[in-house]
Amino acid sequence: GSTISDAGDFTIDSGGDISLDADGGDIRFKDGGTEVGTITLSANNFVMRSRVQDQNIIFKGDDGGSTITALTLDMSDAGTATFNHDIKLGDGGIAKFGASDDLQIYHDGSASYIDDAGTGNLRIRANGSLSIQKYTGETMGVFTADGSVLLAHDNSTKLETTSTGIDVTGTVTFDGGTTSADLNFGDSDKAVFGVGSDLQIYHDGSNSYIEDAGT
Repeated sequence: GSTISDAGDFTIDSGGDISLDADGGDIRFKDGGTEVGTITLSANNFVMRSRVQDQNIIFKGDDGGSTITALTLDMSDAGTATFNHDIKLGDGGIAKFGASDDLQIYHDGSASYIDDAGTGNLRIRANGSLSIQKYTGETMGVFTADGSVLLAHDNSTKLETTSTGIDVTGTVTFDGGTTSADLNFGDSDKAVFGVGSDLQIYHDGSNSYIEDAGT
């Protein structure tokens, strides 16, 4: 082959395009004779490869006059990608996880989805507490590790589990329900039966009542 050598910088200045045409399919980049990277045509695929063991591939750019690292591919960790900022997908674009695209996260233009589309179960895990909230921060549910489960209505707690059962704030309505444990009511809290609250049972702190308050 042929070699063009220069002891200093070497500049190629063309008034038109610059074409690199390698019939062997490889364009090699070297530093002091050591190959550091290649651009290769392999099985009709355009391949960019870092040739030094554990040498990362880094994409840099200029953001408002400052140099930023937009993306780093960590070759010492199987190519783990680290993005400097957001990853954006358009409506219908899906972030897919798993060899068979088992977990999918996307927005279809109208609603947002987290789909367990493969085998197994969907598990959402937290070391402390797991909160389900409205986007404004209102609480809908809080699941505390080794502790209580809280369910809220319009940011107001209505049901919370305890080590001995559940605490309910407000009215409990049964529709054909059954219970195998005690129902404990505070003073003046009523057990109400019937569509028109016809039968009421309660204790007011001094006396106990069974009232037929309806028809």
